[in-house]
Amino acid sequence: MTAFARERRFWTITGWAAVLGLVMGVVGILWLLLVEELPQQVWGQPADHDFGGGRWWWIPLATAFGLLVGLLRRMLTAARQPDLNTEIGEAHVDHKVVPATVAVSAVSLMGGASLGPEGGLGMMGGGLGDWIAKRTRADAGTRKAHTLTGMAGAFGGLFTAPLLGPLMIAEIARPEGGRPVERLIPTVVASTLGFAVLYPVIGHTFLDLYEVPAYDLEVWHMFAAVGIGAIGAVLAVVTGVTLKAGARAAGRVSSHPVALATAGGLFIGLMAYAVPLTLFSGSGELKVIVDQGPALGVGLLIAVVLAKILTFAVSVSTGFIGGTIFPMLFIGGAAGMALHAIVPGIPAGLAVPAAMAAVPGAAVAIPFSLIAIIAFAVTVDAANVAPIGIAVLTSYLLVVGTGLAKS
Repeated sequence: MTAFARERRFWTITGWAAVLGLVMGVVGILWLLLVEELPQQVWGQPADHDFGGGRWWWIPLATAFGLLVGLLRRMLTAARQPDLNTEIGEAHVDHKVVPATVAVSAVSLMGGASLGPEGGLGMMGGGLGDWIAKRTRADAGTRKAHTLTGMAGAFGGLFTAPLLGPLMIAEIARPEGGRPVERLIPTVVASTLGFAVLYPVIGHTFLDLYEVPAYDLEVWHMFAAVGIGAIGAVLAVVTGVTLKAGARAAGRVSSHPVALATAGGLFIGLMAYAVPLTLFSGSGELKVIVDQGPALGVGLLIAVVLAKILTFAVSVSTGFIGGTIFPMLFIGGAAGMALHAIVPGIPAGLAVPAAMAAVPGAAVAIPFSLIAIIAFAVTVDAANVAPIGIAVLTSYLLVVGTGLAKS
């Protein structure tokens, strides 16, 4: 059962995994500085987080970024929107499309698009693994392993938690022989080394990123988590329908990528001015929602959820490129806080993390990874992880079991 540890192929894959982890740790530092830190300096802070609290000059700024995205999409025809589910599932990223995709993604994220950094970074990790496999003339199985370890190295740095990336990959990737531990070890090596490079620079982990009030778990909270999961499923379906509607509308003018992306940038700027919390991936903006809670007002919280869904759909459909998990985490977290504001008896410490996991849990086939991600990111006691699991599994089974995921 442990014969794999005496095979040269295993140690070749693991050795390259170490290299990929170290390289992606450095790449992760540069990527996060470019698409997370620099935009904060360029855009600055809103006047306040209420309606109309954005800066007026955000509108021409976002429009200019949209124009730049459109010009890049016209020149870099190989650029495409990452689909981590497909790329991890097939264990394949064509390294030839990575430079164009990453270039457009960098400008998109700097331009305030409602997209996350995980798409471009995952593409870089997987593409680097694919390139190494081709350069070393690796067989098909080894090539897939290099792709996945490259992505694991990228996620180890992004999440600053060594096991989250390998767990996500293990949940999505389609096994092709061998024991799970044989496939898992190289991804853990890559992820851990990516984390080891990035952590001293970033200085914090994904743990307790959002501090929600503690609460004493009661039996009825489990039933409440089922309801939160159902709400998450509805929001996931609404988000999916909005994305498809946006794609259909944009498809009618797809031959004019510059005009399309410029219009998308204008929309992003207008929405950022009207509802500032819709800017960027949502990771920093969700912290504002968690910290200020119901003080923001029920109306603003509901408006933020709806505005984020629209901005997310417009960002994707008009040619901006980025990850889709972070915006959905924001939509769920904001919806959870809105639920707590409407029904104060439901603790924020229950509603926010449960909804935060339930929305992407219904749309992305990684329910167990999301439980772990939220348990890492939000301050919850060990016992309070149970409602998160109930919520995300409820949303996932509702959408998948009813076939709404395909509608």
